[in-house]
Order: sequence, then structure tokens, then C-alpha cells
Amino acid sequence: MKSPPSVLVVLVILGSAAVLLASAAPAGDLGLVQQALEATDGSSIQGWAYTETIVGNDRETVRRFDPRRPEGERWSLVSVDGRPPIESERREEAERRSSDRGLSNAVELLQALVTGSTGDAEGGEISAMIKPGSLSLIEETTTYALYRFEPASDDDDDAKFQRNFDRTLKIVKDGPYVAFVEMRSRGPFKPVFWMKIKEYVTTSTFEPVAAGGPVLPRTVTLRIVMRALLVKEIRATVEVSYGDYEYVGE
Repeated sequence: MKSPPSVLVVLVILGSAAVLLASAAPAGDLGLVQQALEATDGSSIQGWAYTETIVGNDRETVRRFDPRRPEGERWSLVSVDGRPPIESERREEAERRSSDRGLSNAVELLQALVTGSTGDAEGGEISAMIKPGSLSLIEETTTYALYRFEPASDDDDDAKFQRNFDRTLKIVKDGPYVAFVEMRSRGPFKPVFWMKIKEYVTTSTFEPVAAGGPVLPRTVTLRIVMRALLVKEIRATVEVSYGDYEYVGE
């Protein structure tokens, strides 16, 4: 059973990172980090039903995902701006899901464009892994540890592009698990010649669904300030939150 793409996009990075930690240079307790990454692995989402709430573009949309339903019918539209959806919105939602064109996927595609990562419509592999030896401890307390890291790069051009961002990883020691992963632009840059990104921040947060339970996504937030050819400055913030988790089996 495949996890939906809007969840996978924030999990594949963590699962990939765990593979590389064994070769990373000493920086804090790497054993703790690896345990946290494994606890926040994408496989833990399998078999769970949940509610997805998307707030952006002056609109709030609530959807429910249930893996027990037949393929193509697992998403259902719950509400739009706090009211029950009308029939045209239900049809639009069905078309959006069938064509894999939606706000969640739009966020993924924008992230892929800005970060240089790639993934298919079903949330396949994303080339964003921790570069061996790049993990460095920023801050540590009795309850958490904060790390900075660099992604693995395919070539010199990719490495140069990736230097536009700072990436941080917060580990909660009581678990342990990943509390958040953040990617923040260091300053204005151009991912392509016709687009200038003035600010870009994306943050993914995770929490245990119950005491001692699996660690699953809570929020994915994207904030961007950009300008494209012949377009005025665009400021947008999109937040996708996950809740009402229910384990329904494999």
C-alpha cells in the first residue's frame, strides 16, 4: 500500500538520511540521531487513516484519507472554509485527485523546482540526503539537540545551488524522534532564469500519535516570496496539517 504523496514528501528525506549517518563525522550523539530518523521513518504511516487540512490562498480545505477504501476513492472532501462541500466542489476534488493535480502536489512541485529535488506523482525518491560528514551540532539541552546539515550533491553545479539554503534538524531525546526539519534560503536567488526567489522557508514537524506510539507528520509549512517574468511580487504561505490519526491495519 502506497502512502499518499503529500505525506511521503516529508518522510523520504528522513529515511534516506539514516542510511548516510554511519559515515558522518562525529558531531553530537549520532546514535541518537539515527534512532530518531528510524523512528520517524516513512514506513510508519502505512495503515493509518488521517485528516489533512490545507490552509492557503485564503481558503481552508479539509480532506480525509482512508487506506481501506478502493484505489482512487481513498480521499474524500470533508469541508471547504468550514462548510460542507457543494456538488461542484466534490466533482472538482475527484478530478483533482484523479489527475494528481492539487495544492499538496503543487507544493511538492514548487519545492522540487526550488530545491532541485525530483519525485514522481506518487511520491517517489527525492534526491535530498544528508551529506556524509556534514552533520554538525548547533545546540543541545537535556531535552533536545539541534543539528545543521548539507544534502548530498550530484555534481559541483548542484552543490553550488544547494548552498542557497540552510537546513536544520531537531531531535527530541525522549523517544528519540525528529521534531522538525527546516530548510531556509540564505538570501535571494534564481532557481531558473525567469524566477527570483526572495525568501523560501519550508518546515516539516512530527509528533508521536500516542505515548510510545509511532511518530507521524503533524504539519508542513511553506512560505515563499518570489517574482517571475512580468509578474508582480508574490507572497504565499501554505500550511498542511495532519490529525485524527486512526490505525486501520495494513
